[in-house]
Amino acid sequence: MPGFLGLFGSSSNYDLEFPQFLKRFNLTLLPVSTDDIIPGAVLDTGGYFSKGFTYQGHLSELMPKVPDEFWETELDRANLVNGVINHTLSLRGKSSLALWGVDIGGGLTRANGANFKIMGVSARSFANGKGHASMLTLKPLLARLRTVQPESYQVLVNDYVVMETYYASEAIIEFDVGTDVNLQADVARAGGVRVEGDAQFTWKTKSSIVITQNVEVPFAFSGFRVEA
Repeated sequence: MPGFLGLFGSSSNYDLEFPQFLKRFNLTLLPVSTDDIIPGAVLDTGGYFSKGFTYQGHLSELMPKVPDEFWETELDRANLVNGVINHTLSLRGKSSLALWGVDIGGGLTRANGANFKIMGVSARSFANGKGHASMLTLKPLLARLRTVQPESYQVLVNDYVVMETYYASEAIIEFDVGTDVNLQADVARAGGVRVEGDAQFTWKTKSSIVITQNVEVPFAFSGFRVEA
């Protein structure tokens, strides 16, 4: 994995609010995310009330002569953080929640808010070794694209190229409800909880859910912006 990921492993135990965590490790939040956001993806700014990103496609689409192996990625399932990262959001006026691979289609009308306590972070990056994409190999390819196919390069200007994606692989979602509320039953009546890929979930209490193996839909990315 890239040396950048080593920054996580060297950290001591901590509890951080989500904005602090993103700032500490220079990551960019994905307010709305999908499983096709992987290393090599191209993201345009302006989604989600002009604060998020819109998936535009994969860089390989503009470089058809580059072998598929060049774009291979690998997932580091090892936990990259020590401690807990807290992300709180309001649910007032809402009945559903869809965030980072967890989809609750209804039953949340009696919940005032939710606290994501992220205890595990996994990362996906380009595969190691010669013949695979990296910052050192992508920059010359983009420079050549700018010269040989300026119309294709122009499509990328001001967009972001994703180099690494980060997943809330282990988390607890605690809902803010009254003591007499059985949120588990409310959600079940509305269709239940859906997770992506091989992720698993269990109800820890009547108002909290444990999520594991959640490595399909990222919550943040690192990468670079394509300059004009």
